[in-house]
Parts: sequence; C-alpha cells; structure tokens
Amino acid sequence: MIPMHEADLQTRWESLLRDLFNEALHNLAVEWPDTQSVEVSYRDLERWDLDFAQSMLVQPELHLEASKQAVKQVLVDEGHGAMNPFIRIVHLP
Repeated sequence: MIPMHEADLQTRWESLLRDLFNEALHNLAVEWPDTQSVEVSYRDLERWDLDFAQSMLVQPELHLEASKQAVKQVLVDEGHGAMNPFIRIVHLP
C-alpha cells in the first residue's frame, strides 16, 4: 500500500463525505453547536474504498487531520461557516 499525503487525503475525505454523509453534514450544520462531530463507520470506509480504509489504520493521525479539514471545507462549500467540527471513526477493527 502506498502511503497517502495529507492533501490527497483531504480531497478523498471531501469526496467520501459528499458521497455518503451529505445528510449527516446537513444535520450537523443545523444542530451546531450542540452536535460537533459526524460519526463515520470504518465499515463504510471499507465499502467505499478498501485501500483508503486500510491507510487509515497505517496513518491515523494524517487521516484525522485531513478529515477535520475536509468536513470544514465541505460545510463552507455548502454555505455554512464558522464551525470547527470533526469526524469520529467508529467500528475500528
């Protein structure tokens, strides 16, 4: 497996969030600041892209930072600003 760089990871996370978690992001924006995170199941990552999911296990710090930047960017692109949300990864192997 080729290690991923943070810029590539952010782009991949943005795609993942737009593809699979659009409703969760909308709910986050509506419920902010009471809700400050989106849960992402590792199983969803595996189904979306197995190599991407496996790289999460190898480079967790890079993925967490990239996912944080990605969720902020997606929300800004959707017209929501001034939020500092994060992604919570659940169901890790």
